[in-house]
Order: sequence, then C-alpha cells, then structure tokens
Amino acid sequence: MDMKILVVLCTLAFTAHAQFNGAHEGHCLLELSPGCDCRVYHFFCAQTDDNKPFYQLAADYCLEKYDGLARITSQQQQDAISHYIEAKNFDGAGCVTDHGFWIGMTDITSEGDFVWQESTVIEGVCPGTSFESWSGGNPNNNDNRDTNGQDCGQLWLRRGQNWDDEYCDVRPKFTVCEERIPHCHYHHYSNVDVHHVPNCFDV
Repeated sequence: MDMKILVVLCTLAFTAHAQFNGAHEGHCLLELSPGCDCRVYHFFCAQTDDNKPFYQLAADYCLEKYDGLARITSQQQQDAISHYIEAKNFDGAGCVTDHGFWIGMTDITSEGDFVWQESTVIEGVCPGTSFESWSGGNPNNNDNRDTNGQDCGQLWLRRGQNWDDEYCDVRPKFTVCEERIPHCHYHHYSNVDVHHVPNCFDV
C-alpha cells in the first residue's frame, strides 16, 4: 500500500477513535446574579474504557460545544451541581463507573497549583476565585497507578461530590460541561423562571 494512503488511513482511524463518547443525560440552569449571569450545566454519563485520553477528550468536547468543563467558584455552584447529580441519580451505577465527574481544573503546569481552565489560580490569587471544596486529605497527588501522579480535577462521588485530584488518563469519568449566559432573560432559556431557584433548574 502507498505510504501516503496508509498515513491518511491511520490518521482517520485515530480521529474516529478519539471522539468524546459520553452520553448527554440532562442539563440545568443556575442563576448566579438576577437576570444577568446564568450558567447551564450539561451532564454526560461516563466515557467508555477506550475513550482516551479521558480528561483531555472531555475538556476538548466541552470547549467545542459549550464554554468548557465546569468551573466551580462558589458554594452556590457546588451545591447546585451536587444536588442536581443526586436528584437525577447520575451518581448511580448505570451512569458513573469510577466514582467521579470531570470538572475544569488541573495542576498539570505546576504541581500543587490547581487552576481553572481559564488559568485563574484557585487559591485566592484573583478576587472571586478563592472558593475551595476539597475532600479530606486532597489534593494528594497519589501516584500508585500513574507515576505522573494525579493532575486533573473531579467531583468525587465517594466524598459527596467534593473535589479530588485524579489521574487524567487512568479511569473514565462522568463529565460536567458549562455554558455561560451573560444575560439570562435574552437567551433561549428565557422562558424558564430561574428567579429564587436555590439549585439547578431542570431545562
């Protein structure tokens, strides 16, 4: 076979294999500031075991389709996402296989310095980004299954959807994408009454 054709076929095979394959299961709307700042969170069941690299494919898909993996910068957001997961039973065995939900933070660039995908350091460097919800003893950069340690953020089912540092490419996860809506009432979700809703409103 001609080498050029072989290269093209291999490239196409890799591209087809490397598509994010978590199943979209629902989305909810959260109003952060009355009438002017909303988030729609999109929830995807776990990727298959061969859908690698797990974290990177999820991050790329969320960025392509929405505004990236979910960034959680307040207790309001943390509670809304956690409660919605529980209400929809997304934490059940039929949806999540490895006890976790990808969110948009990593410390790949600098070990121990977790940043949201917009490179806003979590630990209080910028106003409004000091909120943390780590599970006990984390982050711990466990390297039992990967010598590179744990560099990707997840909501950890075993710890009530609190945060955990996880291996980026060892276990497939559920995924939470974020869609940012600057002006709630001008958006196509405007028919939903989001005022005074304590948690994510099913849309």
